[in-house]
Amino acid sequence: MKRHQTLPFLLFITLWWNAFLVQAQSTEIIYQPSEDFYLSGSLENLYTHQTNSFISLGVNAELYLAEAISLSWQISVGVPLINQDKNYVYFKTFPGLYLGPFFGISLASTGAALGDGEAIITGLILGTVIGAAIPESINIHFDINNYQKIAFYVSPLLFEFNRNFGGSYNNEAADFLQIPQGSYEAGIKLHFFNQANNRRNTAYIGIRNSYNLPNWGIVTGLLFSL
Repeated sequence: MKRHQTLPFLLFITLWWNAFLVQAQSTEIIYQPSEDFYLSGSLENLYTHQTNSFISLGVNAELYLAEAISLSWQISVGVPLINQDKNYVYFKTFPGLYLGPFFGISLASTGAALGDGEAIITGLILGTVIGAAIPESINIHFDINNYQKIAFYVSPLLFEFNRNFGGSYNNEAADFLQIPQGSYEAGIKLHFFNQANNRRNTAYIGIRNSYNLPNWGIVTGLLFSL
């Protein structure tokens, strides 16, 4: 395995081991917090089979629907980890942010067909808000002990934009706004709860694949509590 191919695995193992050591040093019983919503910063590395490797920073929000089920939304912006192109930018978003305006326009068109100006505006706003709520992932959680949980997650639809302002990179047309890369992802998350407060940190690893491009990759990341 090449050096840059081992980076995602080393990142994940290091994050998990450090968190485990910190928790193992405590002799107190640590109980999971009862928060229903978590807001976290995200640090993510994606290595693709095309030997492209980049790192992204972003924000992740997670809402629990039940004790073992949650939905999550994430936005991240990345740059190449290996200096392949200084003008390259990567952007990933949850489906709601991309599809929301289309839902709004669709409902507004109903008002337009009725000739009702107020219905057009209401439909545009309401449809956009409803569409924007579409999450990125569904997470199923299982207890490991009093301060750790494991979660299996699946993201059936992601929107990734690969843009090289100096030429083509992943998407040959390199159209940042009009040619998103539809992708899906599945993997495992390890949650570590802080004994002193309701904060939670997470390390995760998964496999991501594209619907419209031959561009599968290994994803590793860290969610740190805000």
